[in-house]
Amino acid sequence: PSPTPYHQIVSLLLGELFLNAARRTGGRAYVAPLDVHLSDETVVQPDVIYISPQNRDVVQDWIRGAPDIVVEVASPSTFRRDRVHKLPEYATAGVKEFWIVDPMMETIEFLRLEGGAYRHETFKGNVYHSAQFPEIEIDLTAFWNEVQARK
Repeated sequence: PSPTPYHQIVSLLLGELFLNAARRTGGRAYVAPLDVHLSDETVVQPDVIYISPQNRDVVQDWIRGAPDIVVEVASPSTFRRDRVHKLPEYATAGVKEFWIVDPMMETIEFLRLEGGAYRHETFKGNVYHSAQFPEIEIDLTAFWNEVQARK
């Protein structure tokens, strides 16, 4: 089934966050549907994509190669696929950050690729700053408040 309006609000606001960063840096931001060809055999459609200026050559007819950050907004029907199948696909392809958003619990897991595997990023407070992409930060309280306001 197609995404729910709530799922779309979350995706849209995260897309806006990445688009604003891309405007400042010359990067690129996209929202689904858009094919990402991680390899000849693996094509995925993440909900939200961020590509840093240094990695813009992956933007071709589709995305061909690993984006820098991918976001999956989980739903009950996609939760297993996002965690079990896509996580190793993204790691193998070299996606530097993988965010898993649980709209029902209003949480975002920030995973950073390190040594070929993802590890959870820990941070203090309500603002996440990407260690690899300083242009990317999100105030989680403000984000979820805006999601609720637009629900």
